[in-house]
Amino acid sequence: LATMLGRLAQASIPSLTARLGALCVGVGRTGSAGPPAISRIATVPAQQAAPHQPQHLFAARFMGNKSCLKTNKSAAKRFRVRGSGSIKRNKAGMSHNTGYKSNTRKRRLSSSDGVQGKKIELRMRRLIGA
Repeated sequence: LATMLGRLAQASIPSLTARLGALCVGVGRTGSAGPPAISRIATVPAQQAAPHQPQHLFAARFMGNKSCLKTNKSAAKRFRVRGSGSIKRNKAGMSHNTGYKSNTRKRRLSSSDGVQGKKIELRMRRLIGA
């Protein structure tokens, strides 16, 4: 029972940890013979119920007292900035299984394309540091 309660206390479920904070989660013995004594390990502070906020997708590094975003290397290998300033990307579908595709389809897939959508383009710019 004590190990099960200990595992539940370590879980990151706010409602459970708030409830377990008021309970005694450690079980020990006062002596070699006698009933087990319940000892209070620690109270878990009740967490405020806040709306779920998404995690940030961008990693930052700090240089002195300035912070700058790290370049996302997987995005930097997939996207380039054109001379006009737009973001260039390659189309999917040309890495394998090209034997049954028509020449017209392969030619269309081999050409590059721009990133569509203003918000997506701003996100890609931030990822590649442009």
